[in-house]
Amino acid sequence: AKFKARAHGLMVDLLPVVTTSLFESLGQGPLPGAMPPGTPVSESERERILLLRYYLSCIHGLVHNSLEEVLLAPSNQAGLDSLLGVMLKGCVDAPDPAMQKQCVSVLHRLVDHWAKGEPDCDSAAVPNGATKADGATRIPGFDEYALSH
Repeated sequence: AKFKARAHGLMVDLLPVVTTSLFESLGQGPLPGAMPPGTPVSESERERILLLRYYLSCIHGLVHNSLEEVLLAPSNQAGLDSLLGVMLKGCVDAPDPAMQKQCVSVLHRLVDHWAKGEPDCDSAAVPNGATKADGATRIPGFDEYALSH
């Protein structure tokens, strides 16, 4: 619990910087996607795939270490839609099956946590407008967002 509290503060400060840097490095073009086996890949595209892999691993680590609330911090609100978009696209079009599995796993965990809520969540971590998890939706509108995408 002590580590989680310390990591939470650090990740709230660090994640917006990482997200902004990542999207600047990836450029305005489409995210790296799945390619047929044997397709030649340029060095710059290989680097873009690696950046995406590290970003997905970072988000996967946050979510699977019960630090989902970092994503809801006010400093991370600007990048939340982009993050969810990357996860949704990655579920079907990530460069390799392991990355696709990571995206599915993260989204599954977020839907479980944000739409249904977790009974043992800390009320201090619940963002404004959300309800305490006791079967009620924690993030209003998240279930509709998840279903529409």
